[in-house]
Amino acid sequence: MSPTEAARSATLLADALRQYHDRGTTHGSIEPCRIILGDRSAALLDGASNGITPYSSPEQVQGGLPDMRSDIYAFGAIVYEMVSGRKPFCGADWELRNAILELEPAPLPAAAGGLARLVGKCLAKSPSQRPQRMQNVQMELKLLNVMARRSEPQAETAQSRLQTALRAEIAGLEERVMARLASLDQATAELRTKLDAEGSRLSETALAAETLRGAIASLQGSAQASDTEHANRLAAIEGRVQASDTEHANRLAALEGRVQTGDMEHANRLAALEGRVQAGDAEHAGRLAAFTEEHARIDRALAAHASSIESLGTALTQSDDLIERLVDAFDSLERSIEERHEGRAAFAGTA
Repeated sequence: MSPTEAARSATLLADALRQYHDRGTTHGSIEPCRIILGDRSAALLDGASNGITPYSSPEQVQGGLPDMRSDIYAFGAIVYEMVSGRKPFCGADWELRNAILELEPAPLPAAAGGLARLVGKCLAKSPSQRPQRMQNVQMELKLLNVMARRSEPQAETAQSRLQTALRAEIAGLEERVMARLASLDQATAELRTKLDAEGSRLSETALAAETLRGAIASLQGSAQASDTEHANRLAAIEGRVQASDTEHANRLAALEGRVQTGDMEHANRLAALEGRVQAGDAEHAGRLAAFTEEHARIDRALAAHASSIESLGTALTQSDDLIERLVDAFDSLERSIEERHEGRAAFAGTA
């Protein structure tokens, strides 16, 4: 297809895919054989693909579940084929898999212009680098169609000069809108990178906390084992004393004195050990309290990040809706100018 024809067909396909997504549904297996393309609309047929296809996204090739961004990747692969006449990647199973994951498709012809830029964004390896919704894709396609109609040759008249000046002003607005879209894409990608880094840091904190809990449990177990050992030794001494021969009363008395002395010594040692255990318990309690406070701080940070992400998502959605209405206004104004020009030309011909 010519770039103009491909852009118009891509617009119909984007409209159908956005309606599919607006129902909260992900297709996951978009291929040319499941697209019915008409003069003014397109439809998608349901169905599942057998294995990897040239339209499978990298995350699907790696065994992940598809989402709306996977459908946007398939959309980009189909539009690439519309313009170039060939698939972005070809080959047998493993060859195709490696190409999708590691290679870049051959560049589109220079005549494709802005359409080639849009296709390149849709075919990004990372889902976070692609347009996040079909609404963004639709807006860029509408701008491309408006610019394509403006580039068609027309007779140089006073009316056309006025149209040219007006279109130049619209073109400036379109360039600013496109720059805003690129800025939003970059900001979204940077935010996702920061969120991934924060998630890794929180995982490391959780692992350290789990290690600390294990150390506390180990210390408590050691203290209990030490208490049991001393209790066993004391019971053994008492057994030996009770089993002594009653005929050696003097020796037994002396032995009992020694035992009493030993009991006092053991009691002192046991008291010292209990003091150490209590000190250790206090230390562990302090560490546990610090960990609990750190955990609460992390929860608060996560809640703040979640609120920031939700606010940013709402702002992005509102910004996309505003830009879409502006693009629709550009399109409507362009068509109105063309219809008025055609009407005046017809009136002049009749006169």
